[in-house]
Amino acid sequence: MSPSVEKLLGYHPEDYYNDSEFWRKITFADDISKVDEMFAAILVGKEPPNMWELRQFDKDRNLIHIEFTSVAIRNEAGKIVALEGVARDITERKQTELELEKHREHLEELVKERTEELEKNNAELERLNKLFVGREFRIKELKDRVKELEGK
Repeated sequence: MSPSVEKLLGYHPEDYYNDSEFWRKITFADDISKVDEMFAAILVGKEPPNMWELRQFDKDRNLIHIEFTSVAIRNEAGKIVALEGVARDITERKQTELELEKHREHLEELVKERTEELEKNNAELERLNKLFVGREFRIKELKDRVKELEGK
C-alpha cells in the first residue's frame, strides 16, 4: 500500500497493514462481492482484470469512485502472489456520467412526447386530407353533372 492512499482516501498505509479486512470496512457494500469474486478467481488461477472500479468511503465518509489499473505479480512458479497497481479518483467522471445519463433520459422523454404530438397532428392532417379530397371529388362530380345538364 502506497503512502499516496492517504491523498486519495485519507487513510494511512498502516490502516491496511494492521487490519487485513480494513478495505471491507471502507468499501461500498454493493462492491464487496465484486472484489471477493475477483480475488476468488485469481486464487484458482484466472487472470485478474487490468482495470476495474470500486467505490470506497474516504476518511470523511465521502463516497469515492476509484479506478484501479493492476498488474499481477507472480513467483517463479508463475503463481500470482500479489497485485500491484495504481488507483485514481474517478468520482468527478462518474458524477458527470450520471448527469449525462439524466440528460439523455430527459431528452428521450422529450423526443417521445414530441413524437406523440407529431403523430397526433399527422393523424389530424390525414383526416382533413381525406375530407378535402372527398370534397374535391364531390365538386368534380357536380361540375361534370352540371356540364352534362347544360349540354341537354
